[in-house]
Amino acid sequence: MEKETKIDYGKEFEELNKPVEGTDYFKPKVGLYEIQIIEEPVTAWYEKVGEVPKEQIRMKILVNGEGIPKTWFIGKGKTKRSLYGQLMVVGKAKGCLKGYTDTLVVKASKNQKGETVNEYTLVRAVGLQAKEEVVQ
Repeated sequence: MEKETKIDYGKEFEELNKPVEGTDYFKPKVGLYEIQIIEEPVTAWYEKVGEVPKEQIRMKILVNGEGIPKTWFIGKGKTKRSLYGQLMVVGKAKGCLKGYTDTLVVKASKNQKGETVNEYTLVRAVGLQAKEEVVQ
């Protein structure tokens, strides 16, 4: 015997596009974000077909106090001012990144080729960086 139930359109609508744990990626746009690193970052290799693999850092974070962890990939920067460099300053000062919280500021600017690129600043990390530069 077939069982029929009415569709609860409101409930079904709320389920659409709901993030699923483990499949949600953090791709920040221009703005401010409160982030919390919930797992120690690991090295990962990103490989596009026909290109040389790029080393990246992968970490699980919470964004703006939401309860669903997001995966965030960042490039392995070459300077202390890069997002990678900012995280390394924090890691050096604290011994780990798990549990670290900060405000991420994302700004857009133009590079020398005239392309729009995002700039990332971790507010507390920049403060630590400034203290470290004064000490050296």
